[in-house]
Amino acid sequence: MTAQRERQGTIKVTEHVADEGNIPGRPSTSALALIALILLAGLGLMHVASMYGPLHVVREAPSSSR
Repeated sequence: MTAQRERQGTIKVTEHVADEGNIPGRPSTSALALIALILLAGLGLMHVASMYGPLHVVREAPSSSR
């Protein structure tokens, strides 16, 4: 009888946890927030790099064409 109750308790807990989970194939809200945060951080780094990087690259003509 104890094994039966334990099994039923396990089934209830499993169903409860499964009900709280995500719909299969759809990312969770926290995953979307993490992706957005990574993209924003990347854009921020690109902006900082463009501010401190060279404005343009000056290329000299090869010496053989002079």
